Amino acid sequence: MDYLKGYKVFRDDPEWGKKTLTGTLLFLSTMFLPVLGQAVLVGWQALILRRAVRGEDSPLPRLDFDTQYLGKLLALGFKGFIVRFVWSLPVMVIGGGLFVCAYLGIVVAAVGGAQELGEDAAGISMVCCCSASFLILMPILVLLSLPANVAAMRTELTDDLNRGLEFGEVMRFTKAMFGPLLKGSLVLWLVGSLLSFVGLLACYVGAFAVAVAGMAAQAHFVAQVYRAWVEQGGEALPVAASDV
Repeated sequence: MDYLKGYKVFRDDPEWGKKTLTGTLLFLSTMFLPVLGQAVLVGWQALILRRAVRGEDSPLPRLDFDTQYLGKLLALGFKGFIVRFVWSLPVMVIGGGLFVCAYLGIVVAAVGGAQELGEDAAGISMVCCCSASFLILMPILVLLSLPANVAAMRTELTDDLNRGLEFGEVMRFTKAMFGPLLKGSLVLWLVGSLLSFVGLLACYVGAFAVAVAGMAAQAHFVAQVYRAWVEQGGEALPVAASDV
C-alpha cells in the first residue's frame, strides 16, 4: 500500500498550483466564515475519494471560484463534515483531558525544576517535556480518530449521512482494517506535521497549502484501504457520482 500516493497524484496534476491557491483561500475564509470553506474542501476531497476508488486517479477534481460549483461542493462536504464532527466528539473530550493532564504535569515539573536546577535548566526541561508530550499524545489521538475517518469515508463515498452513523458497520471496518489504517494514518500525520512546520516558516500561509495537499493524500490512502477491504470480501458500498 502506497501511503503517500495522494501527494504524488496531487503534484502530477497539471493545475496543482491553481488548486492549491484556491484551497488555501478557502481555508483562510474560515477566519471570517467558520466551517463553510472547510466544508467545501471536504466535498472536494469526497470527489477525489470516489475517483480514486474507481481507479480514476488523475486529474484531480476541479477546484476554482465558480460559485455554483462551490455551492455543490458545500452541500456534498457538509454531510462528511457533520459525520466526522459527531464521531470526533469523544476524541475531543479524551484528547482535551489528556492535554490538560500533560500540561499540569509539565507545569509541576517546571516549578520543581526551577527550585532545584535554576530557571535556565527548568526552561530546557519544560521544552523537552512539551516535545515528549506532543510525540506521545498525538499518536494516541490519531489512533482514537480512526473510526471517525472510516465513518467520514462511508458518507463521502455514498453521499449518505446514515452510512457514516452506522456504529456497528464503522467499527467492523475499523477492526478488520486496523493495521493499514493505523500505519497509514501515522505516516500521513508524521509527513503532514513536517510539511506543516515548513509551511509555517513560509509566512504561516504555507501551512494551509500543505493542508490542501494533505486532503488529497488522505483521500487516496482511504481509497486504498477501502479497496483492500472489498478485495477481502468486505461490504462494497454504492459509490456515488464522481462529479457534481
